[in-house]
Amino acid sequence: MSVKNNEGSKNMECTKEKAENQIWRYLPLELLSSVMTYLEIKDNVRASVVCKSWYEAAVSVRVIDRSPWLMCFPQTKNTYEFYDASNGTKYAMEVPKSLLGSIVHYSKDGWLLMSKEDSSDFVLFNPFSMDLVVLPDLQLWNYYQLVGFSCAPTSSECVVFTIKDYDPGHVTIRTWSPGQTMWTSMQVESQFLDVEDNQVVFSNGVFYCLNRKNWLAVFDPSLRKWNVLDVLPPRCPDEES
Repeated sequence: MSVKNNEGSKNMECTKEKAENQIWRYLPLELLSSVMTYLEIKDNVRASVVCKSWYEAAVSVRVIDRSPWLMCFPQTKNTYEFYDASNGTKYAMEVPKSLLGSIVHYSKDGWLLMSKEDSSDFVLFNPFSMDLVVLPDLQLWNYYQLVGFSCAPTSSECVVFTIKDYDPGHVTIRTWSPGQTMWTSMQVESQFLDVEDNQVVFSNGVFYCLNRKNWLAVFDPSLRKWNVLDVLPPRCPDEES
């Protein structure tokens, strides 16, 4: 008889838990939005991925015009830290084990393009939602030279872009978009690549690349067109006229 009572208690607990979950799921948007106003931005982003109604509530109260946060990876810890310079607050979060020792190459729309040092095995990582997108193997026998991406990989418009020179006078461009199982590759004649840092910016639908000679090149992913602009490099302020 005691066994039956225990089973009955468990069933009642499960039913009660389901009922509580349903209550939170169907809260009026106004009430849910009111709760969201008490969340820090990182918790707001996490809450927004629960379901459609939570997403609408979280976005409706999210403060957009706030100062940017700085991010760092302490070498002695398995964490990463956000620093809000507007109020001097730090937020620490644990690094997924698969990303330990990784470095950030590019960031946009809350996502990071990362890889282990001296590796071309890229992943896209969202440090708020902890979502991880593993990109196909680049199959490079040498290190890439420039890399960036256009927008969050949750969008079908996302393009990850890398360039590499394998021989003098030629540049190999590789791109990847969500849903693809391998990189799309093209080779163009160009003397552009003479780079030291990852100087890539995506703006107005194209990637802008800058080399050490201050030459500016543009890659349009929609047209798959590469062009080194015929413009004079900017002059440093301390150069003589």
